[in-house]
Amino acid sequence: MIKYRQNRVAESRLLLSFSVIYGCIIWLAAGLVVHAWWWQFCLFAISSYLIMELNNHHALIRIYSRMMSCSFIFLTCLNSHLFSSSSGAVIQLAAVAFYTFSFRSYQDRQAAGLTFYSWIAIGMASLVEVRILYAIPFCWLLMMVSYYSFSMRTFLASLLGLLTPYWMISVYFLLHQDFSTPLQHFRPLLGNPFQFDYSQLDLSEIITYFVLVALGLIGIFHFLRDSYQDSVRIRMLYKAFIYSDLILMILVPLLPQHTEWLLRVMIVNTSPLIAHFIALTHTRLSNLLFHVIVILVLALTLFHLFQP
Repeated sequence: MIKYRQNRVAESRLLLSFSVIYGCIIWLAAGLVVHAWWWQFCLFAISSYLIMELNNHHALIRIYSRMMSCSFIFLTCLNSHLFSSSSGAVIQLAAVAFYTFSFRSYQDRQAAGLTFYSWIAIGMASLVEVRILYAIPFCWLLMMVSYYSFSMRTFLASLLGLLTPYWMISVYFLLHQDFSTPLQHFRPLLGNPFQFDYSQLDLSEIITYFVLVALGLIGIFHFLRDSYQDSVRIRMLYKAFIYSDLILMILVPLLPQHTEWLLRVMIVNTSPLIAHFIALTHTRLSNLLFHVIVILVLALTLFHLFQP
């Protein structure tokens, strides 16, 4: 089998180190020190580590490759205009944490503990963006059709995990006799979520969306064509990424006012899909496409970094 540059890069043991250094440089260039984005950077670092552990624990790529975590780093750094958002960083970390725990509950209908921890992540994310609660039915559906872990036991565990962050923070509001703030937090759930206000979008977000859609579709097409070489467990776990990515591709045009955090979650789902494509294809066309992707990502990173 011919090894193209694409394969040598994907299998390199220096790739992760290079990606970490690259990520730190981009954050510094974007204003990490000047704007004191230390909290956001720490959340990004934790998310990157959990992505790496997700691949290591489940062997999502059937060869030695750090491409999954490196793809996450490069795609997150593509969006330097989003670095300042603390809520976006929390939601992105919550999405990674949800996969980290829920994947381990695969085919275990007694995995109440893992389910509880994964749904705590959803509860934490909903504290900063309450509309994430709309995703609850979809997450239960993933437990049914992708993880095969849904049962009455895990269903109750998911509810407890979801409510735990609210129970913890409710103590503060009870001590201060503040009941209006929690009511204001849930008020957006009663309004119309589909406002179609595209005036809030800027060129950076539009470009990033179409790049993620293109990369996601490439990864999905490749996985559906070649997934027979992976185990049944890996195919089921990747279904979670595929279903989530397709739904997010639809939601961004429908919810343009929430593009900032939707793009963050898209990156979590697109990274393993495009990493699978880069690491496990060995053709001239895929090698050419790999170079195009690298040039495009680097060019757009510089564009977002230096635009006013």
